Amino acid sequence: MDEVPLTFDIPVNRTVEKTGTSTVSVRTTGNEKSSFTVVLACQANGQKLPPMIIFKRKTLPKENFPAGVVIKASPKGWMDEEKMMKQTNSELAVIPGGLTKELQPLDIGVNRAFKARLRAAWEQWMTEGEHTFTKTGRQRRATYATICQWIVDAWADISVSTVVKAFTKAGIISELPGNSSDTDSDNDEREPGRLDAVVAQLFNSDTEEEEFEGFVDGE
Repeated sequence: MDEVPLTFDIPVNRTVEKTGTSTVSVRTTGNEKSSFTVVLACQANGQKLPPMIIFKRKTLPKENFPAGVVIKASPKGWMDEEKMMKQTNSELAVIPGGLTKELQPLDIGVNRAFKARLRAAWEQWMTEGEHTFTKTGRQRRATYATICQWIVDAWADISVSTVVKAFTKAGIISELPGNSSDTDSDNDEREPGRLDAVVAQLFNSDTEEEEFEGFVDGE
């Protein structure tokens, strides 16, 4: 299991512009700092559990959410004791600081591909989706239900072999029979979208290199 911090807008953090340009405009709805959390969980055999989405609010949004996702609300927007099951048939494994990228399967080989798919869905919605606007002409962000559907689709698109490979790289399991091919997982790790592969590499997010330590107060 791993918490993945996300925002309602997912713009790229790199752009291509002429040298000397002082300002580069990136179109968003103004919600690139409005945060929430997705909790992803999977097993070493590649089975993925339904994602949990924790929105930063006191009550659940009154929208029709897609199937295959668990919706929670929290004033802080991330997992806490109240949201965790107190009685589970689990073994606790403490990961020393600085070793998350070496020992946490989701960090090693899953989160990056998941975030890339979410960004692709957001970019498609920004360019081709139906939008509504405030009286001042500001574009409203995607609805909670729409965001949840992106998450469901992105998580479903992560292959079994990608998950198994991540557990293997973490040293938790040996390669399972029938999962020796790297084809599916290699495809998962590529940035989805319509950009040339070389250009797309410039836009790859580097946020996966940071460990999640909670959101800043006031976000």
